[in-house]
Amino acid sequence: RAGRNLPDKEFRYLRTVIVTAAVYWGFNSELRRS
Repeated sequence: RAGRNLPDKEFRYLRTVIVTAAVYWGFNSELRRS
């Protein structure tokens, strides 16, 4: 449960990285399908 107490700045950074990775993966799979 300790990992949940992340600072707001760190949480926003983590979320941005995760979203970027998800978009990148989706874009890659779309390119491969074509």
